[in-house]
Amino acid sequence: MYEDQVLFTQKLKKELGLDTSRIFRYRNNRKPSAEVDYAPGNNYKFTMMMLVDFERQVPGLETRSYLNLMDWGMHNNVIAIGVGKRLWFAHIDREKTPPHVGPSYGDDEFVNGVSWSPEGDDVLAVGLKNSQVHLLDPIISQKIRTFGSCGVGSLAWNGRVLTAGNLDGHIVNYDVRVGTQVSRLPESHQGAICGLKWSASGQLLASGGSDNVVHVWDGRVPTRWLHKLEEHNAAVRAVAWNPLKRHLLASDGGEGDHYIRLWDASSGTPHENASVDTGSEVCGLFWSKDHVDTLFSTHGFGGSLSVRDNRLILWRPPMMFKIDEMYIESDDDVPAPPPRASFFSAQSPVGYNVAIAGD
Repeated sequence: MYEDQVLFTQKLKKELGLDTSRIFRYRNNRKPSAEVDYAPGNNYKFTMMMLVDFERQVPGLETRSYLNLMDWGMHNNVIAIGVGKRLWFAHIDREKTPPHVGPSYGDDEFVNGVSWSPEGDDVLAVGLKNSQVHLLDPIISQKIRTFGSCGVGSLAWNGRVLTAGNLDGHIVNYDVRVGTQVSRLPESHQGAICGLKWSASGQLLASGGSDNVVHVWDGRVPTRWLHKLEEHNAAVRAVAWNPLKRHLLASDGGEGDHYIRLWDASSGTPHENASVDTGSEVCGLFWSKDHVDTLFSTHGFGGSLSVRDNRLILWRPPMMFKIDEMYIESDDDVPAPPPRASFFSAQSPVGYNVAIAGD
């Protein structure tokens, strides 16, 4: 991490040309609940690394809270952010390498999704609103491959297979080694694909859509979805597989729903008493990576469009007790108001930091 956060902020402002980029940190709002076993050795330190004002940078982009515009590279420790027609990169652990602006796209294109390859080759998949999926080498800003599509809403990797969820409800698998389409899943969602995630085993795929539905797919037999999960009342953007319990799936509820729900993907049934009304739109879900059953959520709109929620909440499944909640506050050296919402977020490779972007 950057030891000098003020210097980091200055680099962001200079390199990205943004007066609205800030460094903030989460603060604990209260003591952990006595109802759960909160181990003192689990040091949950979450730091918000940057804030981008999407209201100003992407005027008129009304569906921004259902896009997937931020990802944190597993091997290179680089955060990629898509805003409008531009890609930005921040090298978190290279103090002498400032954040920099990546490629820009044409007038008819917007970046709708970014996702780093998990294979350690520093390849970034970029999904565009109107046409294609690009594979980029961001080090030299060179396009490696292009896949045809009809507008991409979300991306997910499964080894060397890249899965693209399109705005028309289709899901397509591409083999990035040869640049060809491997399979096209049957049409299932009646609207845009807002969230995609492969399980740790690479056998199960979860897709969330603007039709408020979650589908679970068997990647070995992609001829029909295994389960159709219909408990949500708003678009589903965040789906997250537990890294240790392979059939445990978490899904979020967007604006107008506010629920986090846990599912048994082997049977397609909700876990008993494993749903919670968070009180606001859920924008991101992350499981702990330290062998502790802990789920983290980030939030966007509150009870109305005029209300924002910038909390990071820690939950203990399966009963979904609230362990702690944290709010973003300004750094003493950065005199700026805290962000009102956390529309986009990404978890660090080690799991103890989170980057968010909002307004």
